[in-house]
Amino acid sequence: MIKNRGSYYTTIEAANILGFTPDHVRRLIQRGKIKAEKLGTCWIIKKTDLTIKRQRFPRDKDAQNAGSE
Repeated sequence: MIKNRGSYYTTIEAANILGFTPDHVRRLIQRGKIKAEKLGTCWIIKKTDLTIKRQRFPRDKDAQNAGSE
């Protein structure tokens, strides 16, 4: 049981934030690109860990183009 549920995202929530499918988020977890913990049959991701990854995987194209200038 998670003591502080508000500190974690599910793979579905993380996928919505990153703009990926939940399957792709799970693949990133399995490859070690996103740190996550297994809770039963589900993966949970600390919000602080996803914030770091979100910077590497910007969701909108404007954010991606800003880094290339």
